[in-house]
Amino acid sequence: MCRMVALRFDRRAAGAARALIGALFEASAEDPYLRRLIGDGRHCHGFGYALAGKRGSSWEVSWARYDAQDGRRDEQEACEANLRELARAVRSLESAIEGYGEVALTLHSRRTLGEPRGTTDAHPFRAELPLSVNGVAEPFELYLSHNGGVDKLPLAEEIGLPAAERMTDSHVLTHYVAWHLRGTDVVDLPARIAELARSIERHVRSSLDLNLLFFGRSTGPLLLAVGYVVSKDENKVRYYEPVLVRGDGISGYVSSTVRDLVEERLKELEFRSFRDRFVAVLGPGFYELLEIGG
Repeated sequence: MCRMVALRFDRRAAGAARALIGALFEASAEDPYLRRLIGDGRHCHGFGYALAGKRGSSWEVSWARYDAQDGRRDEQEACEANLRELARAVRSLESAIEGYGEVALTLHSRRTLGEPRGTTDAHPFRAELPLSVNGVAEPFELYLSHNGGVDKLPLAEEIGLPAAERMTDSHVLTHYVAWHLRGTDVVDLPARIAELARSIERHVRSSLDLNLLFFGRSTGPLLLAVGYVVSKDENKVRYYEPVLVRGDGISGYVSSTVRDLVEERLKELEFRSFRDRFVAVLGPGFYELLEIGG
């Protein structure tokens, strides 16, 4: 159970991006949709981000994760510490994006109901995989954030992943996605991701909402979002509901609570909520949609 923001933007939209990043913290500190589901509105079980920024003609990548539960026994103390550190991270990101001409960002705050805890269990998870660019194999980094749940043991068994019971379901899912995408041509990634989303439906609990940032040195970042809600419970649908946003120089995925916080004050942005499943390729000012059947 998480709140997520994934944004692809250029300098024209830096102000809108800062507002959406700040709203992620607000949604994490108190989320009415989460409170209706579990009686507590805080996403305070760790956070993380991956940022690809273009400075001049070169791209650089930073990746950070944190969970104060490391070494702590008191849940309330860890929760409050995580929200404080998330606020600091958001302020740092709001400042950092000013130095880039273009940015691809995925930001995630976590609430778990029983999966492993700690910094190494915070999103986004990272994996390395080879992809094909113009027929030439190239190493890529994948940063994956997930909102929802999957039955992790069948996925781990399919790819021969050991010790999956000690990993979060989203960590297993990261390995699963990277394993199945090995060797894929970058232009075929959206279609392959849609195929994977269809193929694992029987293992999905509530939602398979995903933000995926791929980075290769010759291509720069490729940012995709998956919106995939299977629950029929209206409270869960409202919580997991994926939202796409676009405006001048920006597009992205935001969790439903983030939309609620900024929709009225960011009139320059268009927000679109989805009940149908999709893969979206995000660009600075546009997104391209691919439907997921099933």
